[in-house]
Amino acid sequence: CFSGRRVLELGAGAGLCGIALALDGADSTVSDLEGLLPLLQLNVAHNGFCPSSGSACGQPGRSSNEGGSEDEQKSAGAVKGARGNKEKAKKGKRRCRKGGDDSDEDFPGNGDREAESPSATVAEPGEKKLSAKERRNAREAARKSKKEQNSGVGTSPAAQEDLANNDLAQPTAAEGEEPVATASGSCRAVAVDWLQEAKSPTLPAKHFDLIIVCDCLYENKASWASLRAVIDYSLSASAKVLLASAAQRRPFLRAFIQECKDAGLLQRLNSEEEPHDRSESPEIALLTRA
Repeated sequence: CFSGRRVLELGAGAGLCGIALALDGADSTVSDLEGLLPLLQLNVAHNGFCPSSGSACGQPGRSSNEGGSEDEQKSAGAVKGARGNKEKAKKGKRRCRKGGDDSDEDFPGNGDREAESPSATVAEPGEKKLSAKERRNAREAARKSKKEQNSGVGTSPAAQEDLANNDLAQPTAAEGEEPVATASGSCRAVAVDWLQEAKSPTLPAKHFDLIIVCDCLYENKASWASLRAVIDYSLSASAKVLLASAAQRRPFLRAFIQECKDAGLLQRLNSEEEPHDRSESPEIALLTRA
């Protein structure tokens, strides 16, 4: 269990490793270049954390729109803007399906259409076509009926108990609301450029118990010295570093480890020897301070 462990993932991409450890109880910081920050914040939020504060949503801590750095606020705005554009595109498609109608009526989503009665949307030959108001009223009635069924109205006590148990077992959040908190640790997303961070550190010094660098070592050797500097600055005295690389990038990982050894920074704890039948498998190296 990683409960209480302070974890930093450098070059996190989508943030998989750091978020997974946060769900296991770690206090995680996932980082990458500023251009990837909106993706990181989105994934952090979808897993039950408030992206800028790191707290599980619904727990004490600064919310994502209170305070925070200018970069965090810009990134949060970019995520919201992307969501808004997606909604506009959906509405445009609905209007096209209705023959270019530009009225202000909000057409229902696919789930709402399934809940509607056929008479609310399709008129039989010879029948009067329903007005927009009548269609809205029919949709509202269908939604109300569905809501009553889901809430257990008119069902037996045993069925109501089953519904309640199912809701507890599978927590969900309505569209546009914060995700339901299921996390036991914390996770926050920050922008970290190794070159800039090595010159002007923004991460806490000697703070992290585990630093993860997953598949970030390739032909980018010009940035390796900065990466070593960030690790040296952020790693606590008895901490570990976890390096992982795809099979085709194994030579770069081993070259970086050798540089760390030559600099007197890190030493490898596990052996790099591997069985021949795993030659195409990723390589994982666990290191500690030399």
